[in-house]
Amino acid sequence: GTAVTANVRIPVTGQVVDDHRVEKIWFSYRINQGEPINSAPFPGAGGAAKVAVDRVLDARDLQPANRWTAGAQVELAVRAADAYNLEAEPNVGTSQAFLLKVVAADELRSILQRRELFLRRRFETTHAELADTRDLIARIKSGQIAAGSDPAAAAPGTDNDGAEQPAPPAETPIDLEAARNRTQQRLVRALQNVERAGHETHEVAAAFDTIRAELVNNRIDTAEQRTRLRAGIAGPIRNISTQMLPVLADQLRDYRTALEQDAGKPDDLREAVAQADAILVEMRQILDRMLELESYNEVVELLRGIIQEQQKLKNRTNKRQQDNLRRLLEE
Repeated sequence: GTAVTANVRIPVTGQVVDDHRVEKIWFSYRINQGEPINSAPFPGAGGAAKVAVDRVLDARDLQPANRWTAGAQVELAVRAADAYNLEAEPNVGTSQAFLLKVVAADELRSILQRRELFLRRRFETTHAELADTRDLIARIKSGQIAAGSDPAAAAPGTDNDGAEQPAPPAETPIDLEAARNRTQQRLVRALQNVERAGHETHEVAAAFDTIRAELVNNRIDTAEQRTRLRAGIAGPIRNISTQMLPVLADQLRDYRTALEQDAGKPDDLREAVAQADAILVEMRQILDRMLELESYNEVVELLRGIIQEQQKLKNRTNKRQQDNLRRLLEE
């Protein structure tokens, strides 16, 4: 993230490539637009045309004069020099510059909590859209469209006075073709919705993994947070994205193929409706865990406020005691 604490550890991975061979690689950063500060060269980086980078910049290990403090702006990059020696200086390349804002731990927690709230709302929207898609699939299943007629419509009925009404005429081939087209359109729409839900759930799971990584790398995490975010939220959402939704999409594709071959029957969608129901149940359970996380964060925020008030009271008490002591000395 672009907001970090003064105790952050920043993992960097990638590779450095140079035709003249890589001589050395190092971190370079500037604090508040100051002069660049260079780290020691990475060990084992010299002599190869391609060097893999997997390093961590730990802000706690910086020299006291170069420490990051809350409120500072830091520009961080990875730089490398090649072994070209036909000029006075070697060629130096640089990675993308990463702009970081150093914040207090409480401020970063608040930032991440707001992001969690946004993700929960996004997941709620996906849940609601998938519920509508489930109902759309159920309407296809109950419509008896592929069979060519609606048994309920073909049977005699009664009007409001209880008098028996004649059965409506059977559908003409044109009506049957129009009904089949409507079914195809509904299937296409349902399949698009399921694929979109798969994309959304994949992104939400990745976003929760990112929040967990930011908590860990900024050293403001707890064991309970790590477990809840990975095992309680991100993992189950990823299972929906990679396992459950693809099964539902395959069921819809199989039915569409059967329908094109005049072999599809509405009962073939029974398993698709059951799969959609199972996905919705799992999503609701995840939403409940998200609400638990939000409640946990509210409790933490409340305790944080109590601690701050206690500190303010302590400061006022100390100041009053100092004032009283000063008056006694003056008397």
